Amino acid sequence: MAEAQASKKRKRAKPENPGEKAKPDREEKRKRREAKIKDDEARRLANQAARAAAEKRKADAEKKRLLKRAKAAEAYLLQWKNHRDAWKFSKVQQIWILQHLLDRKAVGKSLFQTAVLDYLKSIQGQALQRARADAAKIVSDIEADGQTLADRIGRLEKKFGEAAAADEEQRAKLEYKVKSLRAKYKRAKQIVAAIDSVAPPAES
Repeated sequence: MAEAQASKKRKRAKPENPGEKAKPDREEKRKRREAKIKDDEARRLANQAARAAAEKRKADAEKKRLLKRAKAAEAYLLQWKNHRDAWKFSKVQQIWILQHLLDRKAVGKSLFQTAVLDYLKSIQGQALQRARADAAKIVSDIEADGQTLADRIGRLEKKFGEAAAADEEQRAKLEYKVKSLRAKYKRAKQIVAAIDSVAPPAES
């Protein structure tokens, strides 16, 4: 009798739901997926930071090299300007100076005005004419299609538009570009004029 009642109870008992057992498995899989996503993101950020650090080290090293070469060029030019009797010609220095005439970071404004323009008038050769060609191209690119420097600046201001008016970073970027354009144009024209004063271009 007791066995019969126990059998009935087992039959009446709620059958085990397979879905109940599967829930913990799904939850575990979800947690593993989330953990993997977090790990992948952490690795991505770490790689990004490593690349940024490497690029900064490279930029810093290049800046130091440029500064070192610029100081050597400045000493060379100032000795030529002020102590000609002790000055010695250096082809390496001259080539570097001619290649960096338009770079304000390499050849500062004061040095350019006090020594470089006069130095250009003292030399000759293909390297000088290449320097003139580079400067003349800057001028012709800005003045292409009858444009003026003011027109080019206007196009820059239009390009930045309202973003520059509303955002300080964009405004600073615009001001830097305008300043750089003005300085490059002015310097390029001075280079062409200085070279042409002693070695006028051949008429075509």
